Amino acid sequence: MSRWSGGDAAATGSRVDLVGEFSDGATAAWQCKRYAKLTPADVREFVSDCSYLADEYYLVYSGEASASVRAEIAKHRHWALVDRRGLGRMLDELPLHKRRDVLDQTWGRAERKRLLKVPGEDAFLSLTAFTEVRGKPDRVPNDCGPRVGRQSELSDLDEVLGVDESQPAVVLVAGPGGRGKTRLLVEALTAFEAAHPEVPVLFASAGTRFDSAALAELPQTPAVVIVDDAHQNPEALAPVLAYAGTVPGTQLVLGVRPSGVRAVRAGRARPVLACRRARGGRGRVVEAGGHGSGHVVDRGTRHPMDRA
Repeated sequence: MSRWSGGDAAATGSRVDLVGEFSDGATAAWQCKRYAKLTPADVREFVSDCSYLADEYYLVYSGEASASVRAEIAKHRHWALVDRRGLGRMLDELPLHKRRDVLDQTWGRAERKRLLKVPGEDAFLSLTAFTEVRGKPDRVPNDCGPRVGRQSELSDLDEVLGVDESQPAVVLVAGPGGRGKTRLLVEALTAFEAAHPEVPVLFASAGTRFDSAALAELPQTPAVVIVDDAHQNPEALAPVLAYAGTVPGTQLVLGVRPSGVRAVRAGRARPVLACRRARGGRGRVVEAGGHGSGHVVDRGTRHPMDRA
């Protein structure tokens, strides 16, 4: 669903706070009410006063609606009630990284940590949270400047990204430091997420230890998980590789320096990879920023990287 502010509609007296359009083209309008107590008479007033034309209408209430209020809203065609309990259920149904984004954008990071009762640093960030940090001009490095070239590498990544069985379980993106590996990953994964919004895309925070608490943040469903600068500690990848081996549909994308490709492939993580050879998947290395334009290497080389 796409959504935007309904300020213009409210200004013209249509008595709605938000308007939007669902992916199937149906339009919707929301009235958001913060009342100590909501009554059936209030509901009738809100419905009769609403002049905005939409396919669906939602009355969002800050408290818990009574049975009489629910009975009243049911009398009005195309209207639905979402109270505090309903909002809580909707939030709980979101993956953890999306819950974080919603609460961060609404109340800020500190309040989100209090509400979710998860103190400390986030082990994995959503693509939205990761790109927000990379987009700050006072941060070094950042992605504020224009990208030049690299279209062939983006095409290579577009070809290998995915969580179905035809795609590799592990993708290595190799390139010298400062040549744009992370920028390339962000652009490719932004396009991937737009095309596959049902698939979580998660970046490991810098310096994350892949212990049980960190792995508990992963969704246990098909997802693309990115570990940048994976060459810094190849041995530490074993737990996240083991996770990918036990959760079908997980794809790991590892950003590495060229000098670290061999260590990432053949380090202590190798026994974990070797146990996942059931369907003969292929590991692929996408080299970004090598000599001249980047290129895909070892495209046809088979590696025991498939899911068990």
